[in-house]
Amino acid sequence: MASSSHRITLSDSLATVVLTGTLVEDDAAALGREVWDRLADADPSLCVLFDLTQLEGCQLLARPALIELQRRIKLGKRRTAWFATRPRFRGLALLVCHEANDARASVVTTLQQAKEWFAGDGLREDAAKRVARRLAEIKAGASS
Repeated sequence: MASSSHRITLSDSLATVVLTGTLVEDDAAALGREVWDRLADADPSLCVLFDLTQLEGCQLLARPALIELQRRIKLGKRRTAWFATRPRFRGLALLVCHEANDARASVVTTLQQAKEWFAGDGLREDAAKRVARRLAEIKAGASS
């Protein structure tokens, strides 16, 4: 099985981490160290986008390193978006966000959603509550 590679780019307001190939345990640990090193001296308002759209696989043993990375990012109170278009990797991203218990981390399926997430100041639970309220309103309107 081929291992993964990654590319990290920094701009004034965004760190973008693009993952490709199959993420294995050693690669995930190295990724975590490199991302953390790159963020250490960056502006605290810098947001982080993890792009999983080119990822082909993720070994089970690589997942704890991603969770630990998100926990470290949480300490800096940075907004994070995990961009995944396929269900398999949306599930991985949800696992990372929830296991890291980071309300500033969200899973998005479009780059526009990521931009909106970064522009906001609410937490993931706030967004979920807004959706639940809207669904309740729709349901109430449909039953009247």
